[in-house]
Amino acid sequence: MMKNLANDALLVLGSRRTYGISYAASPTRLVALDPISRQPIVAIWTYDGDVKGSEGDAFIDISPMRLLTVSSAGYLPVTLNVANAIGCNNLMNIRTDDGSVTFFGAEGFLPPQPADNHDVIGIFSSTNSAVALRSDGAVISWGEPQYGASLPYSVTERRDIIQLTSDGGAFVLLGTTAPYVESWGYDSIPVVPANIAAMTDLVAVHATWGACCVRNNQGEIFAWGESSYGATPPAISELNDVVDIIPGGTGFAILRSTGQVMQWGMENQQGVFPAEIAALTDIVRVIGMSSYYVALRSNGSIVAWGNIHSGGDNRDIPEGVQGNISYIKSIG
Repeated sequence: MMKNLANDALLVLGSRRTYGISYAASPTRLVALDPISRQPIVAIWTYDGDVKGSEGDAFIDISPMRLLTVSSAGYLPVTLNVANAIGCNNLMNIRTDDGSVTFFGAEGFLPPQPADNHDVIGIFSSTNSAVALRSDGAVISWGEPQYGASLPYSVTERRDIIQLTSDGGAFVLLGTTAPYVESWGYDSIPVVPANIAAMTDLVAVHATWGACCVRNNQGEIFAWGESSYGATPPAISELNDVVDIIPGGTGFAILRSTGQVMQWGMENQQGVFPAEIAALTDIVRVIGMSSYYVALRSNGSIVAWGNIHSGGDNRDIPEGVQGNISYIKSIG
């Protein structure tokens, strides 16, 4: 994934990825190291097109569809390519350096190459299907039609898409023109409510199986879909300080500007949200998995909750981890 790498260039470790199924697609962490000592190096992380970058020895990659240059005094800069590989059940999808996509996988599941296969900047996967966003804003697709490879005419005409995600059976997009939110594919995601499709101030959309949740620039969230977690509880729908939505396998968590986390969804899958974690006010990042969550606190420790048989048990966290995970100083 690296370009312009030389012996005296920074060593950048980590991976870049675009979004597949939303609960398994948290932004990745990149680190800058001295190539000889392997010690952390404070660097400037700058996305292509940005005038100013972010400073830190680590970086949360929130825009993997853009080239990312990492520079520091005394080292040659390194430019990281856009995210170029993502899998879906029986296919591995690859973006090549010439901007086209190719794929390989299980015999009998290989679809024909998509038309207009060029200038791709991001790939997004569902179950046995994928879509790609081109630099001109157009979308192309391949795979099983019922899982989103069959694009509605309205989607093929769009050139304004700023975010794509999937619940595993369908795709959801966020655009800058009406309808601002649109979905297609398997009927796991119900039709987007008219009031949400008409919202002009949305900044993020996330999905889990059968439900979606959006956030606007005022820190408010709105959800729709499966009855047990496709509607926000009153205590959450009244908030205006939400900074992140984190999908789980059958529900959502939110991170507030206060450092607090709240959750809703199917308790028989995700477990009961512990009161001692709900009381915390120093959480800086949350990762969602299929049946549990993990949160990083500002003191370098982590907490987990959810299905105790799948990782949602604090007793399973290795002893040497607590207090030894630095908070990320630079977030895009």
